[in-house]
Amino acid sequence: MLLVGLAVFVSAYTETIDGDEDNIVYTASAFQGWNIMNGGLYTLSQITEESDIQPEDISAIFYYSPSKKAYIRIHPNLEDAKFQSEEDYYGPDRSLMYSSAVWVYVKRDGMIQYRTDDIISMTKRDLTSGWNFVSVTQNALGSSLNELKGTCNIQKAYYYFKEYNQLDLNMKLPNDMASHGLLIKVSDDCSFSLSNSNGGVAPPQIPDNDDSVTQNTGVRKDIEDYYYNEFSYEECELNGAKEYTSVADCKSAWRCLAGEYAKLIPESDLQDLKNYMEEHGGESGSIYYANKNPSVNSQLTTKYNTCLAGRHNDY
Repeated sequence: MLLVGLAVFVSAYTETIDGDEDNIVYTASAFQGWNIMNGGLYTLSQITEESDIQPEDISAIFYYSPSKKAYIRIHPNLEDAKFQSEEDYYGPDRSLMYSSAVWVYVKRDGMIQYRTDDIISMTKRDLTSGWNFVSVTQNALGSSLNELKGTCNIQKAYYYFKEYNQLDLNMKLPNDMASHGLLIKVSDDCSFSLSNSNGGVAPPQIPDNDDSVTQNTGVRKDIEDYYYNEFSYEECELNGAKEYTSVADCKSAWRCLAGEYAKLIPESDLQDLKNYMEEHGGESGSIYYANKNPSVNSQLTTKYNTCLAGRHNDY
């Protein structure tokens, strides 16, 4: 379905990225309304004579500043007296503006073509914690975001065609994606890199020396399963995973929370809680134990970002 959705980008035009990183010509389908276009379009003079969409067809261009966590209007660029310098206006990451994807409001459907330079390759791009508008460069096509992510923990990724559409992190970026940018959320500052540049061969990572790599066993695993089975069934099946990005993500989130919950139960209480859950169910058991030891639920809230990020609509 995602590939079908992407195919509409090129219903009338062939999207291309020509030239090298120092002299690029983007050709892309643009649609009436907002579009996320590849970066570098910061003056209307960059639009070529061959472009169907001309400067008068563009109402606005906005750049998202990762440092300011806010949109910066770059067309029309109305001067504001409170800004004393270009850095004050654009933010300290102004140089990133030329490589970041930008919002472009177009008055009509058509082909847009523009020239730019100094684009940072997507395979070398630094990202800031939170949302980033990322230009898709030629050498990224044919790779998935999971292959490109480098040190990044990608929580969510979207492309935009008249509305936000979530991107599968394992899907190879098709040529149809050329010249359109992506909106990507990462948990921390990080750097993209093409992980398959060494032929896809790399040794396994060394696990962190903390409880997060410990798998529950025995009675603790029983408690995890009771907790997971009931809450997962209610949230992901009965409620249709309405607050989650998908049913699969809903189940993954609750498996993670169930595992973290079971780890918090003191050894001395394990058998008692397991017996109660076995007779009354995971939810009733968690209510029973919350009255006995309220601190466990409080501690579990600290795991929400770990378990829900990229899976729940609020994280």
